Amino acid sequence: MITISLHPNTLYMDYLTDIIFRVANVEVGTCTNINLTVQSPPDILIVRGMRKLQIPYLDYGDYYDHALQLKARTKGVYSLSITNFSYRASNGEIIRPLGNFVSLKVIPAPTINKPTPSSIGPDKAEKRDFMNTPDLQYQRGLEMLNSYVRLWEEESQRDFNLFKAQLLENLNHDRRFGTTETLRNERARIIDNLNVLSLRLTDIRFTLVS
Repeated sequence: MITISLHPNTLYMDYLTDIIFRVANVEVGTCTNINLTVQSPPDILIVRGMRKLQIPYLDYGDYYDHALQLKARTKGVYSLSITNFSYRASNGEIIRPLGNFVSLKVIPAPTINKPTPSSIGPDKAEKRDFMNTPDLQYQRGLEMLNSYVRLWEEESQRDFNLFKAQLLENLNHDRRFGTTETLRNERARIIDNLNVLSLRLTDIRFTLVS
């Protein structure tokens, strides 16, 4: 028997999300000529990836992973419909499953609470200025992107962790020993890399979420 699943099956609203569409054979024996088409509801966009899959065969216990990039417009629980689904079972029988779908959940993106004017009195002016320093703004941006990392492909996760470490090291050096033109230039390069990565994966510049 052929089964279908999504990994992960939770999306953040209005953000691009890379998921794995997995087709697996849980039948003892080899299934061949596996064909199916993926259809999404209007509020779920398939941004990247093929909708129609043709898999020559899957041995027992094997699976085929297909990368899809989705973007959800509204929160809720949705289904990707599997149509034109057919395969040849190990006994030679042609199987055409009906009513197949995989569910996914769309939730609002996490937010980072920021102080409001009404919550900051005159006695907290020093704290307010501290929270608006570039160090804290950049760290808020890193925290925001870090909440999406688990949804990204492995290469993008590695890139983010590298740029994050570089930026934190740069800010720490600036804080301990004072700024220099070299540090500022290096920071600009790192932030530019984070902007490119963030735009590609979330449609938002890093400097806008920080």
